[in-house]
Amino acid sequence: MSQAKYLGPELHSNNFAEYQGLTLLLEYLYMHSIRNVIIYSDSELVVQQTLGNWEVKQPDLKVLATKCYGLLVQGAHVLKHIKGHDGEVGNERADELCNMILDEHKEEHEKLA
Repeated sequence: MSQAKYLGPELHSNNFAEYQGLTLLLEYLYMHSIRNVIIYSDSELVVQQTLGNWEVKQPDLKVLATKCYGLLVQGAHVLKHIKGHDGEVGNERADELCNMILDEHKEEHEKLA
C-alpha cells in the first residue's frame, strides 16, 4: 500500500508528519481487520514514544502516540525502528510520494513564504 496525504499549509513538525503516517496506516489496518503486521519506521522518536519507552512532551503528539499505541495493541501489530534516509530500502518510495503530494500543493506553500 502506497499512499500520500497533504497535511495542509500550516507548519507541522516532521515528528507530527511521522505520527500522521503511522496513524493512517494503523487506522487502515483496523478498518480492514488486518492484524499481526510488523511495521517498520525510521523515526526512532515515534517508535519509542508510541511504545511508551520515551516521554512525549508535546500535547498534540501525546494524543497521537496514545492513539497509535491503542491501535497497535488492538491489532496485535509490532512496531520496530529501522535506519532510514537516502539509500535505505523503502525510503526512495516514501520520498517520491512526499515530493508528489507537495508538488500538487506547491501554490499553497508559496503563499506562506
